Amino acid sequence: MTAYVIINYLQVSNEEKIREYRVRAHSLVASYGGRVITRPGELHALEGAESEYLFILEFDDIAAARAWYDSSEYQTARSIRDQHATIQVMIVQGV
Repeated sequence: MTAYVIINYLQVSNEEKIREYRVRAHSLVASYGGRVITRPGELHALEGAESEYLFILEFDDIAAARAWYDSSEYQTARSIRDQHATIQVMIVQGV
């Protein structure tokens, strides 16, 4: 069943480094069978804290999403992101 990875950027301290992370991380998505569904754009928080931006990635299933997230290639990219942003990352099964 389809799974979605939601990456919610709560705070970004270095936009240039985050762009570097995104180039590295998102190039890996397709290699794990995933698709980028949303990219930074107009975002309206109706309830709760504001986000700087949000990404939604779609994978065939949770196992494929975890394979991408747990891969050594992604963890290398993630090390850049972790230094320059406060985020939430969630995997949710589709219906």
